[in-house]
Amino acid sequence: MASKVRVVDNGYDRLMQTVQRMQQASITVGVHANEGQKTHAISRPAKTAKQAGPVSLIDVALWNEFGVGVPERPFLRGWFDATTAKNQETMMVLAQSALKGARTVDQALELAGARFVGELQQRIARGEGVAPNSPITIALKGSSVPLVDTGQLRAGLTFTVRIGS
Repeated sequence: MASKVRVVDNGYDRLMQTVQRMQQASITVGVHANEGQKTHAISRPAKTAKQAGPVSLIDVALWNEFGVGVPERPFLRGWFDATTAKNQETMMVLAQSALKGARTVDQALELAGARFVGELQQRIARGEGVAPNSPITIALKGSSVPLVDTGQLRAGLTFTVRIGS
């Protein structure tokens, strides 16, 4: 007697592919090489002014993040520390939507990256979590908001999505 086996997937294969893709994924937020290597019309801090050469956006980000020649203004670390729980919740909601098939893993990650960059840019625009400008700096640039002079640092913040190694 011959018998037949019928396999009914009901979406299991798609679900497992989605889980595997999520496990291989990462998002980075900040000043990335493609934008960070561009030179900008930004002056060097007093302690590094004697060095020759153009100023890249990554230079400006590092000077401010770690306080090289300027007061330390950890805009990336501060944002990350202040929003870790919220960002984990965002990732959980987006992962669930990918598992349900409402969006792809790539779409979920792109949405998360754009959201994170937007929040970081807003935080910088508000001057949140960083040392205030000195009266001399305020007089020179005409603004009391730290990290905002030309807007190049804030505009240069991006995200990357990587899936796989």
